[in-house]
Amino acid sequence: MPIFPLGIMRKQIEHMGAGIRAALLLAAALVFGLPSAHAERAVLVDFGDSAQTTMTPYGDWTELLRHPTYTEFVRPDENPEHWGITATATTPNAYTAYHGIRGTTPVNLARGHKIIATFFNRTELRLRLQARISFSDADQPADATWDAPWNTMYAEDPDHNDFVASGALFELVYNITDASSIAGPLAIPTAGDRRLVNIAVDPTYNSWHGAFVLTRIELTDEADLTPPTPPANLSAQLVAATAGVTPNLVELRWNVATDPTAGSGKATGVARYNVYRNGAFIATVSRDWILYYGDDLRYQDFSVSPRTTYSYAVTAVDAAVTGHFRVPDNAIKLGNESAPATIEVTTPVFTAPTLVDPHGELHFAGAFRLPAVAEGSSSDFGYAYKGLAYYPVGNPGHDSATELPGSLYAIGHSLYPQIAEVSIPRPQVASTPAGLPRARLLRPFSTDVWPAVYPDGAGGLTWRPEGSGDVSMGIGYHPGGGDVDGRLYYGIYRDYSSSSAKAHGAVALDLAASAGAWYIGGAPGSPEHVPPVLTDKLIFAVPQAWADQHTGGRSLLVGQGYQSGVGVPSHGPALYAIAPWASGSLPADEEVVTAKALLRYGGDWEVDRWLTNWSLSLGYSGAAWLGVGSKAAIVVCASRPLGDEWYGGTDGTVPYTSDLDLPSTRTSDTRGPTATEREASLYFYDPDDLAKVAEGQLDQWEPQPYAVYDFKGILFGGTDRRFPQIGAIAYDADNGYLYFIESNSDNTDGEAAYQKRSMIYVWKVAAANPVPVSDVPWLASAMAMAIAMAWRAGGDRPKLPASAECPVSSITLLHAAGSAARGAIHRAPMPGRGSSGRE
Repeated sequence: MPIFPLGIMRKQIEHMGAGIRAALLLAAALVFGLPSAHAERAVLVDFGDSAQTTMTPYGDWTELLRHPTYTEFVRPDENPEHWGITATATTPNAYTAYHGIRGTTPVNLARGHKIIATFFNRTELRLRLQARISFSDADQPADATWDAPWNTMYAEDPDHNDFVASGALFELVYNITDASSIAGPLAIPTAGDRRLVNIAVDPTYNSWHGAFVLTRIELTDEADLTPPTPPANLSAQLVAATAGVTPNLVELRWNVATDPTAGSGKATGVARYNVYRNGAFIATVSRDWILYYGDDLRYQDFSVSPRTTYSYAVTAVDAAVTGHFRVPDNAIKLGNESAPATIEVTTPVFTAPTLVDPHGELHFAGAFRLPAVAEGSSSDFGYAYKGLAYYPVGNPGHDSATELPGSLYAIGHSLYPQIAEVSIPRPQVASTPAGLPRARLLRPFSTDVWPAVYPDGAGGLTWRPEGSGDVSMGIGYHPGGGDVDGRLYYGIYRDYSSSSAKAHGAVALDLAASAGAWYIGGAPGSPEHVPPVLTDKLIFAVPQAWADQHTGGRSLLVGQGYQSGVGVPSHGPALYAIAPWASGSLPADEEVVTAKALLRYGGDWEVDRWLTNWSLSLGYSGAAWLGVGSKAAIVVCASRPLGDEWYGGTDGTVPYTSDLDLPSTRTSDTRGPTATEREASLYFYDPDDLAKVAEGQLDQWEPQPYAVYDFKGILFGGTDRRFPQIGAIAYDADNGYLYFIESNSDNTDGEAAYQKRSMIYVWKVAAANPVPVSDVPWLASAMAMAIAMAWRAGGDRPKLPASAECPVSSITLLHAAGSAARGAIHRAPMPGRGSSGRE
């Protein structure tokens, strides 16, 4: 734009149309610093149905950019707002048509500025719109370089909805970035002096060339750069999720924060709240929960320890798309974050007469390695995590000095899943996997485990269900009933399979024969039918006496929680009780096994029926019934998200800001529900709550976990906090051992990272001393050291009489990968004093 006195410019503008006059006044404000009471938009180019009817009111920005062959002006109807320029229907896939505007005088773009492109959907369909933008490339983006990059535009609404209704106008936005607000891990800032704006529509997903008409490109300074106010009236109280426990969970409550219209006059509104505990980012309260709770917002912290003081902080984050999701190596968040509201709370002693205490009765006992299967075997234990079952009479000749009773059946490599049986070495603790004992292979992998009952598309049958992508599965041992002896029961499902697929059966313990596959609940199409996506992974037995009392004798539980390609049929784990042996023999292929629903949360939009704190990043891998004397619990193994959450790449990129970047700003090719960090956890449920569901006293979505136990760095493979390698679990009810399989954690033989074997971790479930000293040789010296440390720690501790109870309540030995073994000692507070520590 030429430089001349503003007074002369104003006089010339007065003779123009009102729309152009407002645009040029804002252009002057942006370029010359003309004060503006609130944000307005400057039109860079308003496309007509030809070059002659196209308006370029922004100073000397008058040169149209367009592909000479593959763009055309169009007039979809008689509304001038819909006229514009589009790609031709004959545009080859190898090309991306472009259209934009260029000037002579540069415009200084800074954080807070936006480019807004308005499109019109001229088709009769609802289509998805995606586009790229460049500030330096006047040609097509096919050969983009870092010197002339193309960045993703996106829909700036709370849900980033980029689908456009038929006959509708739609805006895509690009926020100008500086070093503090980069739109991707590899992206470069776009702030600075710019002489062109070029836009290219991407037709590769749910669209085609010519479907969208670019009608207008505008510049504005209306970006939201002002953070919300802190959450109001933050409070903390202790609550209980079931009648079987005294209040033991921390519930935070607060009132809504506001997003002021300061600065540019733009406010995008509060999109989520971040929750911090002792300075660590532990959770996000998403928009779904905000809409559900209204002004009485809340978050329940299930993973708190007894007799511990916690400091909480809650912040509000608006919907501004000015930053980037936070990942371990990127501290930039998406949106503006408020100052924190803070509060402290101290938890009480855990008291639950009928429930297993995860803090005092679940004790880590160590780990062991799985066998090194010979090369050329039909499978191996690399990436094994999908199924684990304890067999109480397996390995009958075990050496009690070095092995625990029974055996484990495990599903092998996730890409070619088969089942093998292994011994159970007495678990130990070591600083690296090399120091752990190795299980023996009792029964090799079998290639004939899954029945070939699914059409293979070529006129034959295969073991793999229809669908595409990953196969989800689980196994569990049940002793059977009547004339049916003990078997492994399986569930199997494949991404994008039909909801009416048959998905369950049984495998003989010699791995030589199988039965199934069966439908659960009822025949497909009947009201009783349970979709396989709700039942294929969590498979375990419950006490027969409990089943006889509450589920009509159905003592095998099957369940699931989330599976790709089918939406989210249960916003939380689902569990159903079945008894395939009830008729005296196992059902044949395509027969029905009746079921009793014990747990199923609501679907989309039924937030009042969701698991508390549910989010898309919460995944499940196994379940078991635990018992300590007269106490019991049903536990579900889960990957619990911590911090920010998004759907996108593990590097923090999200589809709305990185899919179309050229060169690519994605460092990860994976995509899915993702979080800043995750914790491998056990969710504890009260069996009485599930019994009440079976008896009609509670709805299927009412039971909530009464506690969450976090593995907290125990796992060898847990170095990437975004993806703890959670796997299935199995329980030895006779001896009180809980087994957990972790994927891809043992490379002690020098394997490449992709060849690592899985490992088994062991917990002792007991009311008193976690593991007898004779069971684990290192425990005796560790206990002596722990007691000595407890008595010598801190000069302000009063000296107790000899009759006083030892302050050591439990000892857990942990490891840190690559370092010496570490002892983490959890002490009870001294008599008469509260807890002095933060978790």
